[in-house]
Order: sequence, then structure tokens, then C-alpha cells
Amino acid sequence: MPEDLFLGLVTHPATRFPRSSTPEGLLPRLAEAMTAAGIPARLEVHATNDWTPELLTIDRATVEASIDAELDVESRWRRYVDPSVPTWVLGPFMAARRVYRRRTLLPGRGRPVGTDDPGARMVRRLVNIELAHMTLMREAAASPSAWTLIAEDDAECGDVDALVGDLASFMAERRDAPDPRYINVSRSFGARRLGIEGLLTPVGAWPRTHAQAFAAERPITNTVCAILYRTEFLRDLVRTMEEIPIAPVVPIDWKLNEAVMRMHSRGDIGPGDCWTLDPAPVIQSSMVAASSGG
Repeated sequence: MPEDLFLGLVTHPATRFPRSSTPEGLLPRLAEAMTAAGIPARLEVHATNDWTPELLTIDRATVEASIDAELDVESRWRRYVDPSVPTWVLGPFMAARRVYRRRTLLPGRGRPVGTDDPGARMVRRLVNIELAHMTLMREAAASPSAWTLIAEDDAECGDVDALVGDLASFMAERRDAPDPRYINVSRSFGARRLGIEGLLTPVGAWPRTHAQAFAAERPITNTVCAILYRTEFLRDLVRTMEEIPIAPVVPIDWKLNEAVMRMHSRGDIGPGDCWTLDPAPVIQSSMVAASSGG
């Protein structure tokens, strides 16, 4: 029987959420419950740190370029989401953040960046996260699964049975439909905080999890905590992300945003290709308490 759902879990040896890869974790429970419901699911767990000095040298120039690159993607993303944002406000704001981050992450007086300096630790962590996501995305893209759900180890759900029921219904109903091509299923930031309220149109409900589905006028994201991809689309997304060099290093959330903007500018994705759920059934437990307002 062919796989209908590829599940990819991103974790690492020092995780604060070791339960995530045990039978009590969200994705292992989801894999078991989906298969029991007659929807074959394959679970893959990436739990290693794969950065090596041979892969990427982390020095002062690497840290500086990575700080600049992240702020550049964020600036362009803010204009992508809301073209009315004035550049005369955005430019000075990002410049101030650049100065602050360089002072925080880099040693003073031109001293070389050491292995345990904050900037080196940041870049190393971001590279490991990116490598884990990309490994799972490539595995999923090579699989026969119709759908792919990739989640990080801080993803949780209060009612897995309800999530299974809504996933099963959604996958059956949208099997032959052209949209959506991916759907944000995590509760990380609120729509107001993301500045996307004006882009969303209600398109239905996930009744068991009490979530409303919204189609986005422009494809958007809500962190990579948990995203459900149509695997056919994921193959195109992986190819686009592979166009972007690993250095300078940006957080995987922003690298995904960069890929989304590139695909949108080429006309590869457009209105209705992205859906988002609110309130989403998957909670990003590491940050939802601090960011759910709005």
C-alpha cells in the first residue's frame, strides 16, 4: 500500500524536548494513529548535528555576513507581506538592529571569533537546524507520499485524535484539488503579529480541532514549527531552497521565506496556494506563550 503521509521530525541531541521522539511524542503518536485509521504514514526522525568545519568555516566574516543576510531577508519579507511599509521607516530600524546584533554577537576590537563566542554558536546552531530540515525535506521529496508534514521537536497537540480526523478529512477532500500546496498548521505567531490579516480569506473549517482555514492572497509562513506540504510542491520548494547557498547563514524560517518570495516572483505560487489555520491545532510550545497575543 503506498504511503499517504510522510512525517519528518527535526530534533537534536541536546533538545529540551526529548519526549518528542519517543512513543509519547506528537509525530510518533500521529504516525501510529494515522496508520491505524487506514492512512499509511512513514515517520523519519533527524536527531543529529551535522555541521563540520569542512562544511562551513565560521569566522568573523561569516557571522557578520549572516547577520546582514538575515536582516536583508526580513526587510524584503516585510515589504512582501505589506508593500505599504515605508522604506524610510524600515531602513533605519534594520540598521539599528544590525548595530545591536553585531555588538551582541561579535567580540570587540577586531578579535577573531572563537568557537564558543555567541556569534559562532548562533551560526553553528542555525546550520545544524537547516541541515536537519533539508535532509528531511529531501527524503520526503523522494518518497511516494502524497503529503508531507515536517515538524520541530517543540510541536505539541492537545488532541491528537482530533488532529488525525481533520487531517484525514482534509487529505481526502483535497486529494485532486489544485490547492492548497502547503498549509501552516502551527500556532506560533498570531496573524496580527505577522501582519497578514489583510491577506487571509476564510475557506472552511477543521471542525474536530476547532480551527478555521484561511487562504492567503500571497503565500506566507508562520515559522517552520509544523507545515503540511503537498509533496509534489515540496519537490519544487526543495529545488528552490537548494538555489540559496548555505552561507551566509540565515534561520531556516527566513530561508523558507526567501524561497517562497522567489517562487512567488517567478509565478510558481500565487493566491490560494497557501493556507493557514487559526487557531492552529499544533502549538509551538517553546514560544507560543510569549507570542500568541494578537
